[in-house]
Amino acid sequence: MHSIEVVIPAYNAERFLREAVESCLQNEVRRVWVVDDKSPDGTLTVARDLGDEHGDRIGVVALNENMGQYAACNTLLAYLKGNTSYVMPSLIGFLDSDDIATGDRFRITREAFEADDALQVFSGQMETVDEEGRKTKTSYDSLPEDPSVILARASKHVLINGVMTIRSDVLDVLGGYEAASGGADTEFIVRAFYAGLKMRNTKQVLGYRRVHRAQCTSHTGTDPERAAYRTRIAGSWTWWKALKARGRLRQKHLRIAPVTADKFTVHRFRDRD
Repeated sequence: MHSIEVVIPAYNAERFLREAVESCLQNEVRRVWVVDDKSPDGTLTVARDLGDEHGDRIGVVALNENMGQYAACNTLLAYLKGNTSYVMPSLIGFLDSDDIATGDRFRITREAFEADDALQVFSGQMETVDEEGRKTKTSYDSLPEDPSVILARASKHVLINGVMTIRSDVLDVLGGYEAASGGADTEFIVRAFYAGLKMRNTKQVLGYRRVHRAQCTSHTGTDPERAAYRTRIAGSWTWWKALKARGRLRQKHLRIAPVTADKFTVHRFRDRD
């Protein structure tokens, strides 16, 4: 049976973190990792309180400098892979710190991987909720079951990072995320496509995306960092074509941030497995 661990990068998530974490504490999940990206609010306190309540099912890592969502994930993943006393899970899931996993997300996910030994990246649909968790609309319109159609759907997402789960050995091929301020989740998925990894979306809803005023994803169209990132890469949403032309996507192109003792503090985790 596949073991699942979930990574939740968190910045200024004091209001929503508890609900996000507890939504992932499902029977199929071995541990939830919270990576505090040096939040100035009470995010780390909430994470540590959750660790006190749920014991070894919660791991808490605090970055000693603000690094951004993707670098935060990379730092934790590199730490786990480099810890020789730690047994990596079969599957690694991701959730944003202000989002919510559905009650059956990880059952559906585990069943998908157990039904297909070749499957390496799995995701599904998300619905939008407001700050109080009330459903407002569907976030994305029928993401394709086969994300390989990405080159024909230049204006839409193809696989949602916020409810994505990967086999842990995907990290041996892709490393982690590109340490950029925006767009690195799509870049990760595009590299997976060109690396020949089998990906699939389910038509089922796996999570709820919370939209609120303090959230960068609520105004991505005007976010200068995301716009600058895409302009730097290729100047349009189809930037992956430029990467392919340069041969960059055919390389391993590892981007996991180096892990040194001065980058993070493990606040709660005890080797047990």
